[in-house]
Amino acid sequence: TALTLPRRVLQRQPVLYTLHGFPFMWDRRSASHTLWFRLERRQSRRTDMLLFQSNEDLEQATAARFAGRLRYLGNGIGDDWFDIPAAPSAGPLEVVFVGRLVREKGILDLLTAIQPLAVDESVHLTIVGERSFGERDDIRDELDALGAALPAGTVDFGGFQPAAGGAERLRAGDVFVLPSYREGVPRTVIEAM
Repeated sequence: TALTLPRRVLQRQPVLYTLHGFPFMWDRRSASHTLWFRLERRQSRRTDMLLFQSNEDLEQATAARFAGRLRYLGNGIGDDWFDIPAAPSAGPLEVVFVGRLVREKGILDLLTAIQPLAVDESVHLTIVGERSFGERDDIRDELDALGAALPAGTVDFGGFQPAAGGAERLRAGDVFVLPSYREGVPRTVIEAM
């Protein structure tokens, strides 16, 4: 199979790393991005296998000569997610965002863009995702400020949801939004479909 490891590796504790995206962008060449790229490529030498959810990341890492075995894992979603949702509600437009609450996912842009629509209470935003305190781009203060600037009841920070809770929130929505700056194969878009 694609996940077979050599015998010499199996005689010790193998190191497998599943990539959900890198802390840099392939097409940027800022000092920060270059540093992260070099660190990730160097660390790949300590990894027996890198498992990718994104074909783009796999192709780029292969071209950049990342070490270890590089394999496409994919991004599986169960068939039970693909039920036809109920008809839209008669109330405000229900907008749903699912993702990590980090700058890269575009959540700050979404909160800014929804402000003019929230004035007449014709839209409600449900945000499903963790406030990632350990992330490299802590945006807690900005999230709080933008959320507080909206009329009461406009936004619901739902936090982390298990699979069933996430599916329920998506089915209750009229529109799914993911204003992310970069995605490989975004699981939330597949789930929303």
